[in-house]
Amino acid sequence: MEAVGDGGMTRLYLIRHAEAEGNLYRVAHGHCNGLITNYRGYQQIDALRERFRKVDIDAVYSSDLYRTQITARAIW
Repeated sequence: MEAVGDGGMTRLYLIRHAEAEGNLYRVAHGHCNGLITNYRGYQQIDALRERFRKVDIDAVYSSDLYRTQITARAIW
């Protein structure tokens, strides 16, 4: 992604998924599909969407897990 005014530099954003059930109960869910928590998780997704609203994004990469896909869609 090229940002205007920064000399054509590529910016890479690394973002962790929003709070999921495993995080809430302090369980390491690894590659298991956990749902985003109803309140805090979706608040985090809304904040992420707002943070990236005016950022030009060329590509978004995510694992195939539900929690990462839902989080990534907030940016894309």
